Amino acid sequence: MKKKHLISLTVILSCLIALIAAGGYYIHMMYYSQDREDLAFLSGSYKTELHHLDLRHKLIDRRVPNLCRVLMGTHFIDNIWSIDLAENQLARISDLSCFGNLKELNLSYNAFPRVPDMWALGALENLNMTKNHIREVGNMALRFPKLTTLNLGYNGIVSLNMEFLPKSLLTLELQHNNIMEIRWAKSLENLTTVKLEYNNLETPDVSDIIKLPKLTSLTLAENHIDEAIVKLWNEKTKKAAGITD
Repeated sequence: MKKKHLISLTVILSCLIALIAAGGYYIHMMYYSQDREDLAFLSGSYKTELHHLDLRHKLIDRRVPNLCRVLMGTHFIDNIWSIDLAENQLARISDLSCFGNLKELNLSYNAFPRVPDMWALGALENLNMTKNHIREVGNMALRFPKLTTLNLGYNGIVSLNMEFLPKSLLTLELQHNNIMEIRWAKSLENLTTVKLEYNNLETPDVSDIIKLPKLTSLTLAENHIDEAIVKLWNEKTKKAAGITD
């Protein structure tokens, strides 16, 4: 039965290719539903092009079909810029090397123990891995040179070396982890927002934080940090946002 389900998903994706090749004003992303044994449709407003693959909470047996194998050779594969694989309890991911222009990847609410390598996704700008089982962050600087938004909230991260993060980052979300130590890095010269609430941080050295020249929003609530430091950054964040009491 499980094998039949996996075959059904491949057949359905193949049918998608045939429909798009035939043309039409609206393009529909088809996926197999484990709960309802039928076809579900995600409407898009692109003529003969597919830009977003939505497989959120729709994969079977926590396995990702080889999307590259299914979609290879189609005229729209280079136009796909967004893939949603959230809520599938995935611990690993299949080959995504064919999606060279992918800009957004949602892997939240899964079971990844670490950030996957995914070396081929050099164009990726937004990576969402909130609510996984990640405990440490490896060197991401070379893997994702264009990444601007990284969400690693609600994991089990204990320490972080910011020198391992892409220099292109603008927003970094690390709320609700177990972070006890952070090594700040001035190489993140574009970083504007860091969310660190609900961790286990001790009072940081302000001289380390100011290494980040464009940082305007830093949330530190619910840590083991001196209230004066928290208040200082809250006021700075409000001022940067134009908020007055």
